[in-house]
Amino acid sequence: MKFLLAGLLVIWILGVVRGLTRRPPSGFAQQGPWRPATRVEFLYDLTFTRDGRQVVEQRILTTMLDEIEQAERFIVINIFLFNGIGGRQFLGDDLESPVARFTEALIAARRRRP
Repeated sequence: MKFLLAGLLVIWILGVVRGLTRRPPSGFAQQGPWRPATRVEFLYDLTFTRDGRQVVEQRILTTMLDEIEQAERFIVINIFLFNGIGGRQFLGDDLESPVARFTEALIAARRRRP
């Protein structure tokens, strides 16, 4: 059993070393010129209780919806877990699903500018 585990460990280490030292195929990794960020802003959402009432400040979703509204040609989106979980399900009846609002905004933008 020890020899089997040692053999598997050696094979795994060899695979890791090969993956770290192997160059990607030609044309796979492209590098463009350096473009410094000119407008950087930290966006955050807050949910907290003040004087016994829940306060929600959604700056991330609001900014995303504004960007969709301003887009003229295309929209690039990178979202992890784009699903219906959240909103009312976890935070109560005062919140709607951010994914539903985001999806509706994308569909409306597509209808405005096909």
